[in-house]
Amino acid sequence: MKNIKKIIKVLYLLLLFTLVAESVASASDLETLSISSTDINDVGEILIPIPFMGDYKIVIKLKTVTNAKLPLRYDVNKRVLSPGERVTITLTPSDGKMNVKVSTIVKVYDQDGNILYDYEFPPVEIPQFDIPAEFSYKIPLPLLPLESVGIPAELGIILNLKYSVHPSIELYMQGLSPKRYKLLLTTLGSETITVTKTNQLGAVVTIKRWSLNSYSTVKPSIGVTVSGVPTPLKYDLQSVTFPIAQQSQVVNKELVVLKTPINIKLNDIGVAHVGDRILITGKVTPAGSGIRIKIMVKHEAGVWKTLNIVSTDYAGSFSTVWIPSEPGRYMIKAIHEGSRFTVESESNIITASILEVKKPTQLVQTPTPQQPKGIFPIPFRTPGFEIITGVLAGIVALIILRKISKQK
Repeated sequence: MKNIKKIIKVLYLLLLFTLVAESVASASDLETLSISSTDINDVGEILIPIPFMGDYKIVIKLKTVTNAKLPLRYDVNKRVLSPGERVTITLTPSDGKMNVKVSTIVKVYDQDGNILYDYEFPPVEIPQFDIPAEFSYKIPLPLLPLESVGIPAELGIILNLKYSVHPSIELYMQGLSPKRYKLLLTTLGSETITVTKTNQLGAVVTIKRWSLNSYSTVKPSIGVTVSGVPTPLKYDLQSVTFPIAQQSQVVNKELVVLKTPINIKLNDIGVAHVGDRILITGKVTPAGSGIRIKIMVKHEAGVWKTLNIVSTDYAGSFSTVWIPSEPGRYMIKAIHEGSRFTVESESNIITASILEVKKPTQLVQTPTPQQPKGIFPIPFRTPGFEIITGVLAGIVALIILRKISKQK
């Protein structure tokens, strides 16, 4: 029973991991671009020579309304890139769709410029098609039904449209060379470009804009469609090419961020003393300003502690001041915890020997040894010594003389 529970738990975890992995993958490599445009295109004047009726002129004006969506899958062959290395970016259009609605105005003039026919046909919506694509489509435009006069036929125009739709994508690549790249999507297959990393830290690939490069060749045919006759009696006119949609749309959508590995080097310190102001210096390569560096210190009998967090200058250099309070052997290192454009990195470990401060030498006075009683040491002769001695001798002599006089 316990084994069954374990198996169920493992299967549940595997299923959960699969669902999470699929959701992350689908969200990270698919971008949907949308563009819509309205263009009015005048095909121009087309002459229809009919000898027995003179030269008649037909003017066909087309108004197209387009709407397109292009899901785009993208990928890069590496996401950590050092200066000078090359990276390949792959773009794959996936299930792109386009809708086109065509409105047609037909005018017929005689040789004197009189309008014989003027009619705007209801819009015709072409069935949704894939892009990039090339395909053909026919739009019948009935001009004059002849059933009213007893003839089972209809005079009309057939527009033979041949579409060519190739979206283009303009990429802006900060930190890569070339900086700009325009990619024309001609098929549903993948398109790849290879670019080189510059000295700048990190890189960002952005879709700046995308455009619909859509064209159509129109070949009108005028003729009579007779009931029961499979092939209409028609006269093909000259072909005219006109743009359906050439509008572009600014996207400014970030596709991928590439990171740059960095190297951190600390300079040696050597020997110092407790209380000294010690300058710890280092350098990051490739150079870049604003890279956050955590400087850590560890006493031989302790644990790693953060001394300071500093940022690099434009040359990639950094520094901080350390004032040790205890003697001993220390280890010092610098750590970068990673950023939007850089990966995590750790420097070399340097050592520093911190010595105790030497105390200044002091003069020690030796006490004067005691003299035996009755013995008076003769002091060191100083100026006036003879005068003092003479006065004392005189006093002693007077005392002695008084004692002698009293005895008599």
